[in-house]
Amino acid sequence: MSPPRRLKILSLDGGGIRGRSSLEILKTIMYRVGASMSPPNMNLQPYEYFDLIVGTSTGGIIAIMLGRLRMTIDECIAEYNKLGEKIFKNRRGPPHEFMFSGSNLEHEIKGVIERKLGPDQTDAPLLDPLGIDCCKVVVCTLFHQNVNSSTPQLLRSYVAPHDGPQPPCTIWQAARATSAAPTYFKPIDIGGDPPTRCVDGGMKFNNPSIHALNEARDYWGKRRRLDPAVCGVGLFLSIGTGMAKVNRLEAETFVQRMSSKMGLPPKTIEAMVGIGSDTESTHASMLREDSLDGSYFRFNVEQGLQDVELFEYKKLENIVVDTKNYLQVRTRELDDCVDRMVSLRLNPFPLAERDDLEEQYGAKGSERDEEHLKKRLAALRDIKVEAFYEHEKEFEGSARMFSQTGDIRSHAPYIWPSVVLADLLDRQAVLMWGHTVQQHHLDSDPAVKLSHQVLGLIEANQKWHQAFEIYRRLFHSTRLMWGRESKEHCWVSNRLGKILQRWGLVRGAFAMYCIAKDGRIRTLGPRAHATEESLERFEQTRVLVREQDERFDRNSIADSTPAQLSSIVTELV
Repeated sequence: MSPPRRLKILSLDGGGIRGRSSLEILKTIMYRVGASMSPPNMNLQPYEYFDLIVGTSTGGIIAIMLGRLRMTIDECIAEYNKLGEKIFKNRRGPPHEFMFSGSNLEHEIKGVIERKLGPDQTDAPLLDPLGIDCCKVVVCTLFHQNVNSSTPQLLRSYVAPHDGPQPPCTIWQAARATSAAPTYFKPIDIGGDPPTRCVDGGMKFNNPSIHALNEARDYWGKRRRLDPAVCGVGLFLSIGTGMAKVNRLEAETFVQRMSSKMGLPPKTIEAMVGIGSDTESTHASMLREDSLDGSYFRFNVEQGLQDVELFEYKKLENIVVDTKNYLQVRTRELDDCVDRMVSLRLNPFPLAERDDLEEQYGAKGSERDEEHLKKRLAALRDIKVEAFYEHEKEFEGSARMFSQTGDIRSHAPYIWPSVVLADLLDRQAVLMWGHTVQQHHLDSDPAVKLSHQVLGLIEANQKWHQAFEIYRRLFHSTRLMWGRESKEHCWVSNRLGKILQRWGLVRGAFAMYCIAKDGRIRTLGPRAHATEESLERFEQTRVLVREQDERFDRNSIADSTPAQLSSIVTELV
């Protein structure tokens, strides 16, 4: 019987530019956790560690960058600093209705997405194509027509069976929806026809911890309860953006303006603002949760950030200094948190073999051979026979060898149809994505059709995920049957690298391209077209990895020796 699962949850408060404090705290914690592991893992990132990241407002944007875009903390800090200056440097006064430009915020967020995922993924869906293997992300917002709700509207990077369908939205729309602070930014409309107007979830739920816990109970538990014998909370880390100081005169002016804008009584607005800014009452409620005994930790700078306004990007250095001073006096709590985090199991890399799944295709003597074969053949019913000959040249050597021995069916009864199916799914995804993006650019009114585009991109990602699931199993099977240098294993590795790179897992993609390159050089020679393609992709990703590592003063895997690279790849898979 497998041991009970222990969930690792991260909750991030809202707070404008003060979110830089949250990142500094998280960076310190993750560094210490990685250094304390055996062996040390100095590149450990939040998307590799946490099962769920939930954020509101600026915390929501950080959650998206760390979880959905799979940024390193250093990458996130660099982008966050740029966002702060570019978004907040042009403060507007009357006659403008909002202090800052919502379109400018959208433009800058799209730039972050393009730099991380690629220029064709500006409108990539919030729904994560990696599926169950990924760190899940939730951002909190409020639907304008239901601002009195006692619970936020959750925009998720995954499908939640316990909740109804959410409006289809892009990554950038989710970031805008969670950060559309009234009077600061114009609300955003998401979804189909009619669209849904969203405002900043921080108005009522600035500390989303309770809602993060409830989401975990709903998704992993039954009837809003987690059974510790099956799945409990191993760690709940809540990070704030500093204690707030409310100027009474400014608060009264804000309430009057919001009452006029939203058509709600001043007392209602006053209550909402009070709830949203009182993050510590939520903290007190979390401390009373029996299910979190020993697993709940909160860090929130107590002194120094009170006078930092949400938009004061010029005080970033002060925020970092005050946060470091705070951490120096919270060493005991930090030690306890780090010890707890180190004691919990890491989530496996998406390509790793897992105990709970039959990962090998065609393992001789497998009791599930017949079951797997029936499933795969059923999926191939609509594929034309001609498609099976598409890879004839690439695989003819191995096929001929096994045909001569008469042993190909007993060794790999359905590797060939699985390869064809994965290839077709992969190509379908490429065509669907390209067609959807092209149609969107040709549309006379892209905003109206954006929800339809999102649905098209989600469908393309589903095809890629299906291909990925097959490639993942083929990766292990081809290695076991024919070896790491076989043409089959190199082909699968190359395809996996392309998908991982699309999904923001650049280091994993680099490892896959390394396998494909080395194997093809030895089996096909350095001048073969397939080898040249692998070399080109290897060099391109090596540049990306080296730039990332050198920027943050880290030893780069891009400069590792072949033996070191082999060891790194083994650790990943």
